[in-house]
Amino acid sequence: MSERTAQRIKTDPDKPLDARTTDGIYRLESVRVLAEEVLGSEEAANEWLKVEAMGLEFRKPIDLVSTSPGAEAVKTLLQRMKYGVYA
Repeated sequence: MSERTAQRIKTDPDKPLDARTTDGIYRLESVRVLAEEVLGSEEAANEWLKVEAMGLEFRKPIDLVSTSPGAEAVKTLLQRMKYGVYA
């Protein structure tokens, strides 16, 4: 979500969000919750989202969650980390 969109949401919190914004928020939050579960804390999850991941071809998870395929790639990596499957 762009900074301008976030600002609009804060300015008028009662205004319904459009489908695209809602979808993006949902994708980000579902990835963040899984990361928190796998990594053990909200702080660790938030930090991990900002760091390049080898399992994502050295891309930052936060950069990938803007699309459904990217979010699925991040979730797949987190599931692999959860069960210790790195190869």
